[in-house]
Amino acid sequence: MGAPRKDFRLSGKLSEPISHYTDAVLCGDYLFMSGAGPFDVDLKLIGLGEIERQTEATLANIAKMLEAAGMSFDDVVYWRILLDNVRDQKKVDAAIKRVTGKAKPATTYIGAEALALPGMLIEIEGVAYKPSGSAGPRREIMVPGVCDLGLHYSHVCKAGDLAWYSGINASPIDENGRVLNVGDPALQANQSYENLAKMCAAAGQEVADIAKVTVFIENVRHNQLLRPARARYHGRGRPTSAMIGIKELCIPGQHHQIEPVGYKATGTNPPRKEWVVPGYRKPISHYTDAVQCGDILFVSGAGGLEANLKPVHDRDVVKQCVKTFEHIEAMLKIAGYGFDDVIKVTVYHTHVVERPLINPVRQRIFKQALPASTLFGVRGLAIEPLRLEIESIAYKPGMGEANRNKPATGSYD
Repeated sequence: MGAPRKDFRLSGKLSEPISHYTDAVLCGDYLFMSGAGPFDVDLKLIGLGEIERQTEATLANIAKMLEAAGMSFDDVVYWRILLDNVRDQKKVDAAIKRVTGKAKPATTYIGAEALALPGMLIEIEGVAYKPSGSAGPRREIMVPGVCDLGLHYSHVCKAGDLAWYSGINASPIDENGRVLNVGDPALQANQSYENLAKMCAAAGQEVADIAKVTVFIENVRHNQLLRPARARYHGRGRPTSAMIGIKELCIPGQHHQIEPVGYKATGTNPPRKEWVVPGYRKPISHYTDAVQCGDILFVSGAGGLEANLKPVHDRDVVKQCVKTFEHIEAMLKIAGYGFDDVIKVTVYHTHVVERPLINPVRQRIFKQALPASTLFGVRGLAIEPLRLEIESIAYKPGMGEANRNKPATGSYD
């Protein structure tokens, strides 16, 4: 039986959450942290217009989360760094290197359409890992034949049986730093997955072991051009998925950026298991509803869609949010989880000013079991006119073993 979850709400050290969430959640050896920004305890912005100062202030807030869990920057395995201006990447990287030291987590940089509060130039979310017992060590991996951008990151960061992959290098870049097949999204998708296959092999995994994949794309209407490569490389293994349209990628000429998490069980640990909700709508791409990785469950991005893939309402974000959580509930339930077990949500919102409107829905859904959370503005979602999409991660001690021999209900074949 795994350790029970432990929630961290650092009152008096971090500002009060602007929505219904907590600062960080510890699940066994893994700490899932909410998106952090450059604010003091009174929610006053630090470093107006100064990206280096905002980065330092954001990292100082993250350090408080890590310290509360008995961890440090040396234990971080993953950063997702949201930027108002992607051209700030090198300044941010220099600040991260200066503040965090030698550890190089897997890292993804994204140009966000909007951040949650005015004046923010940066938001950072992360995962940390401190192994106990016989759990595998944290391990940083750089992969020959995949471009090294010279930043403070690793291509892959192993954390026991889970592996976080950098979005930067799951992208169409060769070892010389050239963007390949500019203007041809389908060929770029093939190159992206060739690079991902190399990264998986270096981490002792296969593309079929990928449990979760988030695709960031500048023109979301071109998402169908990635589908043949996804189906071919993932093959027998369907990951959970979200397809997100963003303002800008960091390297000109890129069509998309793939951010995966992989899982391959070792020893007597429960194997990767895919879940399908019976009678649920068929995916528009090569993915599944949920993937179980031991006691952790990754859930695909959900939106406010009816069975015919039409939004429940074109402009009513509250109605869309209610329907979104109905879908999440179905995907959790099929694997034996509930909203009390959700430890992290990521909300992709096309109209970030509507954030206060969905908070009452979150309060009704999560009640006192608050997840960690990140919310930011995006340019578009896979199906228009969706206004939000929510990815979820859940944790329930012992559930991996309980589901080991349980048939995964449903099939897309």
